[in-house]
Amino acid sequence: APLMNKLRPVLLRPGLRAIFGQSQPRFDISDVFTKQRILLVNLAKGSIGPEASRLLGSLIVALFWQATLRRISTPQEHRRPVFAYIDEMQDYLALPGDLADALAQARGLGVGFTLAHQYLGQLPRSVREAVLANVRSRVAFQLSDRDARDLAAQTGGQLESADFTSLPAFQAYAGLLIDGSLAPWVSLTTQPLPSPHTEAALLVQASRARYGQPRRQVDTELLTAVGLDIGPGTAAATTDESSDTAWGRSRQPGRRDPSGGRS
Repeated sequence: APLMNKLRPVLLRPGLRAIFGQSQPRFDISDVFTKQRILLVNLAKGSIGPEASRLLGSLIVALFWQATLRRISTPQEHRRPVFAYIDEMQDYLALPGDLADALAQARGLGVGFTLAHQYLGQLPRSVREAVLANVRSRVAFQLSDRDARDLAAQTGGQLESADFTSLPAFQAYAGLLIDGSLAPWVSLTTQPLPSPHTEAALLVQASRARYGQPRRQVDTELLTAVGLDIGPGTAAATTDESSDTAWGRSRQPGRRDPSGGRS
């Protein structure tokens, strides 16, 4: 029962079951480190719901961090640089221990984190202090008065809070680590967004064919693994977004789904 309680947030969401319930997944996150793969994770809350977004993002970050720590056994000359980009970091960044220590350890293992958020008030105090004290390069677009004061105090007198609050759209200030030394703060203008990739659907289809597995197959294997009875039609039923009876819950009409939708 305790194990099932911990697994229930994943088991009750068909999309997450299909990702994490595979007994023999075709993709391993360590491939990002050893085979120079690019992993894109869509965490749009409007598509999968806020709870599912936080859960999926946190699990992916945890797996990425475990793969980072495994680099300790890899000789330094064989560690290709790896970079993680995490938007809305406050929702997904739950690394074990102190964040400042984790970021320093990641740098030593050839892994860089680019962390994005809207304002400092979103971050727990310990995370906020770690970001201000330990992140080596910073880029700030227009800030609120409070955040501008906090960040201006970190520039050693190079900038004032008004410099940050008066920034126009698409312009920012950056304090960067270059060749191991902190360079003076500079202003910058971002490049226009490129045109959307016209072959995005084809890329998704190719990735699905290469790494995906039929959801019905995943559900059948997972039901067997957790020791639940598989009767006729059970596996098919579990692929229906409107029914999760086999996983310990039966939705009632109009009841709100934990992932944010309605049945």
